[in-house]
Amino acid sequence: MEENAMDKKRILVVEDERLIAEDIKRTLNKLGYEVTDTVASGKNAFLSIEADRPDLVLMDIVLSGEMDGITAAEKIRNNYKIPVVYLTAYADQSTLNRAKQTEPYGYILKPFNNREILTIVEIAIFKHNIEMKLMESEEKFRDLFESANDIIAIIDRDGNIIDINHRAADITGFPLSEIRTWNILSDLIIPDDLEKFRDTIRQITEGQEQTSELRWHKQDSSIITLEATLAPRFIPDGSLHSIRCIFRDITRRKQAEENITKYQELLKALASRLSKVEEIERHRIATELHDNIGQNLTYCTIKLGEILQGISSTDMEKSIRDVRDVIDQTIQYTRSLTFELSPPILFEIGLKAAIEWLGENFGAKYGLKVYIISSEDDIQMNEENRALLFQAVRELLTNVVKHAQAQKAEIILSKKGRNFHISVKDNGVGFDTSMLGQYDIIMGFGLFNIRTRLESAGGHLDVESAPGKGTRVDMTMPLQ
Repeated sequence: MEENAMDKKRILVVEDERLIAEDIKRTLNKLGYEVTDTVASGKNAFLSIEADRPDLVLMDIVLSGEMDGITAAEKIRNNYKIPVVYLTAYADQSTLNRAKQTEPYGYILKPFNNREILTIVEIAIFKHNIEMKLMESEEKFRDLFESANDIIAIIDRDGNIIDINHRAADITGFPLSEIRTWNILSDLIIPDDLEKFRDTIRQITEGQEQTSELRWHKQDSSIITLEATLAPRFIPDGSLHSIRCIFRDITRRKQAEENITKYQELLKALASRLSKVEEIERHRIATELHDNIGQNLTYCTIKLGEILQGISSTDMEKSIRDVRDVIDQTIQYTRSLTFELSPPILFEIGLKAAIEWLGENFGAKYGLKVYIISSEDDIQMNEENRALLFQAVRELLTNVVKHAQAQKAEIILSKKGRNFHISVKDNGVGFDTSMLGQYDIIMGFGLFNIRTRLESAGGHLDVESAPGKGTRVDMTMPLQ
C-alpha cells in the first residue's frame, strides 16, 4: 500500500500490552499507515486525541485501569466522532453486548494477520467517510428543511406526522413539539377538506406527484388556506414508505383573488345597471321626440299649410314655404334620431322587424349587405331583453363596418328549447381568437358591455374566428 505522506491515514493504537502495541504499530507502518501514538489507557487515549487528532482508533476491549476499552470507545464516538475498531482476543457475552452498543466499525481478533488488519481498517475508514458525507448532506438538508418559507412535512399514508419543520409552528401558532405528535387529517385539516385530501393521498400511491388546496386550523381559531404538493416515497419492494408534503400559505393570495372577483362582479353589475339606465333613457328620449316634439312639428307643418292657402303675397308665401321645409327636415331628423335611440318598431312590432329595419339601415348608410335568416316570427321576450339583443346586434354590425372589412353579414335568429339564439356572421378579415381579450379592448366598451349584460341575464356570448375566415358571434338568451 503506497500513499504520499499527506494522504496517509493516521491511526491511534490503544493497547495495554506493550509488545502487542509495538507489533501493531510496525504492521500498520508497513501497510502504509501513520501511527500517531500507542497508549495503554483510555485516559491517555483522550490526551493523545486532543494533541494529534487521528483518523481511526484501534481500541483493545479489555484495558487495565478505571476505564475499559468499551467506555473509552463510547466517549470517543460521542465527543470526537472518530471511528473505533476493537482489538480483542476473547470476551464474555456481556462484554460483547456492551461493545455492540458503541457501534464499532469492526473487530480485529488476536492473534491477527496483516491482510485482516488492512481489510478491516480500510473498510472502517471508508465506512466512516461515507457516514460523514451522509451526515453533512443530512445537515444541509436539515438546514434547508428548517429555513424553508413553506411548511415541509413527512407523513405516513394515514396522515401521522413523521417529521415537520419549524415553519408549521410559525404559521399555525401551535407549539412544534405538539404538532409533531399530531395527525394532519384529524388535528389540522378542517373537516370539509378531509375527503379531498384523502383522495389526493390515494392518488399519489400510483406514483405521481399531486397538488391540491386545503384549509388548516390555527391556534387562534382562524383558518388558513394552503397549497399542498404531495410526493410519494417508496421502499425497494415498491410499497409506500411515506409522503413528502410541501404546504404553502396562500391565504392572502386567495383573499386577494376573492376581492378581485368581488370587484369584477361589482363592475359587471355597475356596467349592466349603467347599460339598463342608458336604454331606459334612450327609450324615454325617443318617446319624447316622437310623441311631443315630432307631433308638435307635424302640427306646425299642417298649420303652415293652411296659412299658405290664404296668403296672396308671393314674398310671404316663399318665406312660409322655407320655414315649412326646415320644419319638414327637422321632423325627418327627429324621426331618424328616434330610431337611432330606440326604434319604436322594436316595442310596437317586435325584435325580428327591428333587426330587419336595422339591416336595411346599415345597407343604406354603409353599403353592407345584411341578410336576415329567421325561422321565428313571434318571439316572446320581455322588453328589457329585447332591447338588449337589439343593441347587441347593432353593436356587432357597427364592429363589422369599422373593423371587419366585410362586404356582407348574416343575422340568424332561431329558438332552441327555452333559449333564443342570434348569430351574426361576416365575411371579413377575422382574427386570432387566442387574442380575444385584446379583441374586446379593440372593439371597445360595447362588446364587453354586451357580454356582461348577457351574462347578468343568464345568457352568454361565444366568438368564433380565424384570420382570413371572417367572424361569427353567437348570443344566447333564455326566454321568459
